[in-house]
Amino acid sequence: MVQRKVGKILGLTLALGAFMLTATGCKGHSNNSGPNTATNGTLRVLLTDDPLPYRSISNVWITVSRVEAHHEGTGTGWITLSSTPVTIDALSYRNGVSAVLGSASVAPQVYNKVRISVSNVAVTLIDGRTFYPTLPTSLVSPGDDIQIVTNVNMVAGMRSDVLVDLDLSRALEFLGDTSSTATITGVIFHDNTFRAVDYGASGSIDGTVANDNSTLNITSDDFALGDVQVNVYQAGFLVASGITDSFGYYKIIGLMPGSYDLVFQRAYNVADGGYFDEQVLNNFVVQGYVLSQDVILEETPAIWP
Repeated sequence: MVQRKVGKILGLTLALGAFMLTATGCKGHSNNSGPNTATNGTLRVLLTDDPLPYRSISNVWITVSRVEAHHEGTGTGWITLSSTPVTIDALSYRNGVSAVLGSASVAPQVYNKVRISVSNVAVTLIDGRTFYPTLPTSLVSPGDDIQIVTNVNMVAGMRSDVLVDLDLSRALEFLGDTSSTATITGVIFHDNTFRAVDYGASGSIDGTVANDNSTLNITSDDFALGDVQVNVYQAGFLVASGITDSFGYYKIIGLMPGSYDLVFQRAYNVADGGYFDEQVLNNFVVQGYVLSQDVILEETPAIWP
């Protein structure tokens, strides 16, 4: 395992209600970067996705209509960061990539919650069909209240980022026979599937997963393995998850400092066969660092009918 220090993200601050990709997909982040005003600071809310390891899905379009933040100071508790609807494909924001949902100049106070209102979700399958699940009332208005893991202490003249992690594997429930795309008959979208952290106080884990090519003690013939589910546990509880891309790469961002256990799993399929699960214990995450953990998966013996 390798710990490496990361640099600051690019100083991109958005106007209220604007939307664009931020540079958190690079190897770096900072909680306080970029000046704003002498008396206020800039608070941004970023969105990333715990990817859903389901090959039948082409897109998950989510329209966020409102983003708010809650402070513990005097006056009104909730402050609007954005009221301009933004539609994004949640599947595009994984492996360390995030989208800015809202940004505003706010007073230097302690912020402990964010609230995200969702007005529409459209799930498109690879066969071209699109489902529009009915959303829970609480998710539409006023929106999901999400407690921030460790409060954000806004500093005047600086910027702080709150990373909101959406776990699609828990948010989406598919109806019908899910063994085939053609037999899926509907989709349910659940609330309470968001996690929020003070991004500047967090660290990350990344790495690659490879197939050992049935030669466990030889690495020269290993090749990258995509579609591997990476589950992150702390004290026995699932905290976050990710999935490797076609290059075998994964990245889990927004992890608060501490020890985590990783479990690597790849579902059996007829074309590729199966793999033994791999577990890596006691991965210690440090604020502002990326912990690298590469893994080799061993194929299971062939299953004959």
